Amino acid sequence: KMQRKRYFNGRTNETKEESPLYLVKGEQQYISYGKGAMAFNTLSHWLGKDKLHDILKEFFNHYKNKEAPYPTSINLLNFINANTPDDLTYLVSDYFETVTLHEAKINAVTTNENRTTVNLEYSKYRNDSLKVSLPINDMLEVGFYNDENELILIEKIRIAKKENVFTIQLKEKPSKVVIDPNYLLIDKNVNDNVFEL
Repeated sequence: KMQRKRYFNGRTNETKEESPLYLVKGEQQYISYGKGAMAFNTLSHWLGKDKLHDILKEFFNHYKNKEAPYPTSINLLNFINANTPDDLTYLVSDYFETVTLHEAKINAVTTNENRTTVNLEYSKYRNDSLKVSLPINDMLEVGFYNDENELILIEKIRIAKKENVFTIQLKEKPSKVVIDPNYLLIDKNVNDNVFEL
């Protein structure tokens, strides 16, 4: 949450075109530290911490004690891509290779006994001003909370279109539903990610 804020605050003061993470310049600390932390946290979340550590260990072992040419961020991305399942390689593209922003929004939530139906929108784009939607086949988390603001369940879903409706059975009626409760998306507006019942 803190690094997300750091990244978006830094973007507002950017006077040049924003670099993708793998081409970040030294003075763009809001990208290297803010977005960089978000990118590795998201990758670790979906790949698994141990899997990501294994990839990084293999990368370091491959290049240790070698003479020039020394490895670059492109070499690191090649290692990550080669060891990431095909259905998650979009994460490398979205977080490391491009400047991609996400928009997630809950339109409505209804409950009927132990069944909760969520109507949500999700899209992503690479140009702030044009907002041309990109094709999606992305993983998303939706969190369900009780009256004490305690997590009941996090449901992981794959989204392949902008508008989505899904129904889930819960042991208790939620009082709040949140898209992306772990701040894995690079989403400018997280206020519409929350729906209070």
